[in-house]
Parts: sequence; structure tokens; C-alpha cells
Amino acid sequence: GNFEKEIDIPDDAETGDWAAVVVAMPVTDDNVLNKVSSQLKDDEGVLKDTLIGKDIVYFKVEEPKIEFTMDTTTFARGEEFKVTGKTNLPEGATIYVVFENGKDNFDIADVRTADINGIGDDTPYVKCTVGSNGVFKTGDIEVLSDASMTTYKVYAVWVKNENYLYDKTEWDAYESITIRVVKQKLDAYLEPKEVVKGDKIKIYGNTTVSRVYVYTDEGDVLEGVKQLPATSPYYPQTDGTLGIIVENGKFSKEIKVTAEDAGTYTVYVYAPA
Repeated sequence: GNFEKEIDIPDDAETGDWAAVVVAMPVTDDNVLNKVSSQLKDDEGVLKDTLIGKDIVYFKVEEPKIEFTMDTTTFARGEEFKVTGKTNLPEGATIYVVFENGKDNFDIADVRTADINGIGDDTPYVKCTVGSNGVFKTGDIEVLSDASMTTYKVYAVWVKNENYLYDKTEWDAYESITIRVVKQKLDAYLEPKEVVKGDKIKIYGNTTVSRVYVYTDEGDVLEGVKQLPATSPYYPQTDGTLGIIVENGKFSKEIKVTAEDAGTYTVYVYAPA
């Protein structure tokens, strides 16, 4: 027949390799069960040969591990995102996501606040439940339109007792990342990076503006693209350089190479405020 038993690993269990001895033995009355440990071994501490059966299974106890799984950590004002991560903690465990200096800069779903020693007063945080696959995530987080354009530290914290959350020195396990808030977000890519005259390159990416503009470090390198002005601010709407319309936060454009001389050129993609 089959049998199974779930065993809870205590929070204070020592890390390392462990062994569980599984035995089958005759049970005649409750007294045998009450003294089961003494029934398993002889006077010298060796498992008795009279047992019906025995087997040993091995397992490892590890320290809690937490990591973030976000694709990007740079966000523009007004942009929404989630904090995501994974852990080796069991399903149902609680991860607290803590936002240092997050007050008045983020609109956070299901947010709570607390004075956390070592972090700050009125610190926003949210509770996340670990799923069956070890994944945790927050609800939607919006960067406020007037959020300070700087960096913010975000912590994913596990504590044995929720009271320990309020003192950073008492946190049992945690990981941190730094996110950056910018006025406008722009990620641009170019391929291929080696071409000959007459070939085309593809410029693509994502941004929070409605149109991006392309410049090069020299004139007459790409069709329709102007040389980057020597001084800023730039006025691409009037200087005639190539603009690319953004749709659903993404842009893409193939551009013909017109450079006469072989060499290395720099391409700039500009997202105006």
C-alpha cells in the first residue's frame, strides 16, 4: 500500500543535509507507539534487524532565497509596473515588498505604511503571497506624475514574525533592487551593426513619448537623418531630421545607409520631453 506524510520544517532548523529513517514495524498497542524511538534501535544504537522494513530518504534544508524577476527597473512618470520575484519559500509564505522613500512618489495597490527602523517613517509596503511555483508579485504600481526623478530602493522581505518587519536588523531574509524614475523612458536598438552603402539598418525600441527622432554624429550617414546639433536643447520638429511615430509604446523604422566612407558612426535616438 501507499503512505504519505507532510513534515513541517521548523523556522530554526539547521541548514544542511538531513536524513529521515522510515521503518515498518508491528504495532500491538499504544504503548509501542509511545516508545517507538526505543523500539527502533538496540542498546548500541543500531537499527534492529527484526524490523519488518526500513528505508532512508535524504533532503536538504537551505536558507531562504529571494530574487527579483523584473525585465526593467527604469520607469517614466505616469508609467505602471509590478514588482515580481521568486523564492524557495513554500507556497503560502508571505513576502513583504517595501518601498524606501516611496511615499508621495508611487500609487501602490493594497498599500500599507509603517515606521520601519533602518528604512524610514511612513514607509509604504505590500504583502505578497508566494504561489505554488515560488513566484510572488505585487498589484499595479503607478509612478506619480510629479514623482521625484531619482532612484528608489525596493526590498523583498521575509520574516518569521510580522513584528520583525518593523526593524530592518530583524529581517530574516531579504533582497533589494534599485529602480529609477525618469521624465521619459526610451530603450532603442539598432541592427545590423555592420553594413555597406545602400544597405538598410533597422532602428526599433519602446518609449513613453509619441514620436522619437534620429540623429547621427556626422552628416549624410543615413537617409533623411541630420547631424546631431552641437548644442542642446534640440528642436527636431523644425530642424528636419527623421522622426519615427510611436504606436502602443513601440517604434520601428528601416533607414537606408548613405555614408560614402567606411568607418564607425554613432546613431542617436532622441525622445523629446
